[in-house]
Amino acid sequence: MSQTDLFGQLIGLVGFRAAMDLSRHWGGRSLYIPKQPSPGSPLVAVVGAAAAAKLAREYGGADLAIPITQGKRARVWHLRRQGMSVAQIARVMGYTERAIYYILAEPDPDPEAPPLLALLGKV
Repeated sequence: MSQTDLFGQLIGLVGFRAAMDLSRHWGGRSLYIPKQPSPGSPLVAVVGAAAAAKLAREYGGADLAIPITQGKRARVWHLRRQGMSVAQIARVMGYTERAIYYILAEPDPDPEAPPLLALLGKV
């Protein structure tokens, strides 16, 4: 299943806001969904008890690869255009370097931005 398909499923299950909150907090990483989320769990703190319960019914006991939203992809590209290294971006975004390379392998979401090679003085 693609990340876009999973994000659509999450929206259908818990709503747009909770799906976006999941992506903002854990996008690009694997998140364990407990079978019975406790009231003080990070999942409940981020999406609320009702959404956490829905996630537990659907995915409880499993690790879920939380999709990265387009906003995060755009932020990665923005940081890269500012000259940050892949390692620096990974630290700032809370991603692995591999995830950053994966995002940068996709087309830049801002077609008006100067080419990356020009920014790096390679053109």
